[in-house]
Amino acid sequence: MNLLLIRLSKTTLLKISFFIVFIILFLVLLFCEMFYVIAYDISDDKRRTKLHNLLKGFGVWNQFSLFEAHLDPPRYNKMLNIINRIIDKQKDNVKIYYLCKDCFLKIHTIGNAEITQEKKVIVI
Repeated sequence: MNLLLIRLSKTTLLKISFFIVFIILFLVLLFCEMFYVIAYDISDDKRRTKLHNLLKGFGVWNQFSLFEAHLDPPRYNKMLNIINRIIDKQKDNVKIYYLCKDCFLKIHTIGNAEITQEKKVIVI
């Protein structure tokens, strides 16, 4: 069996290594769920109800006009696109806060408040 040996410079090997690490990080972020808090202030009852019903499909309704959600990037982008179609950008106010895993672990609650937990799905 003949083996083809390729000699690569240290610079080339370093570039390949960085590229592989970049691809791995990209894939981790692509499929990793993030924690979001979505708050909104919408005066029109019809648009507010429509947005509320939409957000129920993405997260958990925690308080009036406030949802919490664990979303991967494709679901987050889908939610964002639909929100943009529902709201009136001149009149409505929607704020989306992202909390990293470390920040999520530092959430403090007072009283009977519960933190929305990430759903674990096991496929057999």
